Amino acid sequence: ALSSDDLFARVRPHLERVAGGPVEDSPSLRKLLDLLRERSSTLVEMADLARWQLHDELEYDEKAVKKHLRPVAQPLLESVQTAMQGLPEWNEASLTTLFNEVAETHGGIKLGKLAQPVRVAVTGGPNSPGIFETLEVIGRERSLRRIEKAIELVQARNESAQAD
Repeated sequence: ALSSDDLFARVRPHLERVAGGPVEDSPSLRKLLDLLRERSSTLVEMADLARWQLHDELEYDEKAVKKHLRPVAQPLLESVQTAMQGLPEWNEASLTTLFNEVAETHGGIKLGKLAQPVRVAVTGGPNSPGIFETLEVIGRERSLRRIEKAIELVQARNESAQAD
């Protein structure tokens, strides 16, 4: 029920603990905090849930990687990455359309089969606000870099498994 300003002021010390330094106020961080209101019981929990927005390098949840960043996810991630590069507007509505189109090109797969690998790629774990809101908050360039890194991770894990 706190105003956006009050919420940011109260959670900022916790965000700075998670970030390991000063945290700048920004519209994307404010939007993320609003998205995390219902998912958080405490300000400490809210800051921990925002970890993927506060660091450029992700800490991957190993269980989520094993489950969602498997070789079968690589073509999905590559299709999303390619489609994102040409997306004229980076917002929730255009990202929703993009995901629906990519799902159709992959035989009409269910959205979760597409969203979960992307979620793990951009947040490092299996939980976040809705994938479209999450991508909007992260931004195009950062999302594309993280998806590229996830594709490389899938490839490396696949090569390692084949070598064993």
